[in-house]
Amino acid sequence: MIEVHPSAKISPLCDIEDSARGTRIVVGEASVIDSFVKVKPAGGTGDLTIGRFCYVNSGCVFYTGNGISIADNVLIAANCTFAPVNHAYGDRDRLIREQG
Repeated sequence: MIEVHPSAKISPLCDIEDSARGTRIVVGEASVIDSFVKVKPAGGTGDLTIGRFCYVNSGCVFYTGNGISIADNVLIAANCTFAPVNHAYGDRDRLIREQG
């Protein structure tokens, strides 16, 4: 399910894939997603939530995996990759590096 706030702006050159497993992709108020950004629900069933007044620069990639939450007013530089998919963890209260 893809939910985009009416005031958010998403480039027509951005590729946001919808999930077949129920992952939610939420883009908040007045946020901007630039060209050549890729959002792929892969590696888990976590949601991607981008807060209010955020800017995602071109070339960024988001694999939703175990979930990504971007707070309000966050600016993300070009060509960043977010991939919460390939680390073992079972306890959200412990650091990933402590879990394998």
